Amino acid sequence: MPHPFLLAIAALLATLAIGPRAVGQTLRDSPKAPAAAERLTLRGLGVSLEPPPGTIWTVRLREDGAPRAFLSEPTETPRWTMTIEPFEATDRGDLPCEAIDEAIDYLEALREDKVRFTTRVNRPFEVDGRSGHLLLVEVPLDPAAGAGSESQPPATGVTGFLVVPRAGRDFVAFRLVAETTAFESILPLLERSLATIRVDPPETLVFWESDVLETGRQRLSTFTPERLLEIADGRERWHRVRRATPDGATVEVGAFMVKAVSAPRGLLDPARDPESLRVSEKEPGILVSIEARMLPPETSPGEQPTWLDVSLRAWLALDRSGEAWSMRRTIRGDRREPSVAETGVRLAPSAGQPRPVLEVIESSREAMSREPRRWTLPDEPFLSQVEAVLLGPLLAAANAPAGEFAWRTYDRSLGDVTRRLEVFARAGDSGGFEVRTLTHPDDVAPLLQRFDAQGRLVERRDPDGTITEAIELEDLRRLWRSKGLPLE
Repeated sequence: MPHPFLLAIAALLATLAIGPRAVGQTLRDSPKAPAAAERLTLRGLGVSLEPPPGTIWTVRLREDGAPRAFLSEPTETPRWTMTIEPFEATDRGDLPCEAIDEAIDYLEALREDKVRFTTRVNRPFEVDGRSGHLLLVEVPLDPAAGAGSESQPPATGVTGFLVVPRAGRDFVAFRLVAETTAFESILPLLERSLATIRVDPPETLVFWESDVLETGRQRLSTFTPERLLEIADGRERWHRVRRATPDGATVEVGAFMVKAVSAPRGLLDPARDPESLRVSEKEPGILVSIEARMLPPETSPGEQPTWLDVSLRAWLALDRSGEAWSMRRTIRGDRREPSVAETGVRLAPSAGQPRPVLEVIESSREAMSREPRRWTLPDEPFLSQVEAVLLGPLLAAANAPAGEFAWRTYDRSLGDVTRRLEVFARAGDSGGFEVRTLTHPDDVAPLLQRFDAQGRLVERRDPDGTITEAIELEDLRRLWRSKGLPLE
């Protein structure tokens, strides 16, 4: 059975080959890599520790949705990096799972793959009253280099981990990569940091998740048919999207319009005649329309300018039991005008399908492609596409209290159903409020939206630096005309 922490030695060596320098460079270039506080608390992992002074860090989600934290020195050539993540230990039947067994499996995997290594540290390491194990080995960066010579030995790196049991087969791994030449001097620094680790019990994580998800369910219960109908006033609301350059200039990124109306499901297709709808298409709901134009980076002299037009229509049943949407992205300025379409349907539970199902299809006529995806949704609160667009006015109408809540939703940027955490806070005495949207509890660069007392968007700041602001249509036209941007 492959080691759960080292599925391929080749992957380990690839990590060592790029070395701490490359990992550290990635962290320094990331907007999600702030300097750590004296004690760093990672809520999503249920772990805290005192990192070495000056440590920078970030957290990203693995493909399975579990968080993975990256820590590094902030220097141009960091001597070490640390990765913290949960993992499930090898099933040993009736035998208890112990940290030392993970170290034994790791060394056995190295031997089976005929990797030449030197053990630098291999000993028990107690953490927070838990029996962990610290294993660090020196391995060649290039397995094909052989043993080298006495005058020129092969280049090596030090890698390994501290594994700490949480409960049963649930462990937390602190993976380390270090430069061999600096290893002796940095080992005491890393060991002092590892000795400060605190690991929360699993029930703490489960309680936290269930608490914010239940609060999310309560928030959704306030999105009643009456509130949805009240918000769907048919007004067109325009927004400007811009970005500030390093020299302080402002670059226009795009603009979009949002409108919400009360409409039957059949009018998701704008070409349909309301009088010709079948009975099944007359289900009442809320229809949101978005028309957007996104501008490209500056074009080179002589290059044909292009831009992206996006049209989205999303419908939600008044009882929130089902939804559907249709979106088309078209490149304008190109004589072919290539486009990509996306359709989505969330089906209500039925006798044959007790759990709601979401189906999304992306297609392209030019590429002659059709990519269907399907998710059976878990028993968790789910935010529809319509509600995601109308979140500000819905929260304002519900007079939501400050706090955290979570739900799942379809994230178009990832093409997946993901969980997102909302942090809601009131803004002074104006009645306005702000919502920070995090992809996980330790997200240090969340989406930030500020709303007025009625829930109208005042400003949105995305992690990539783009800023969205409410604007009147005539002001937008005047601005774009002054900059020579495509209006029609």
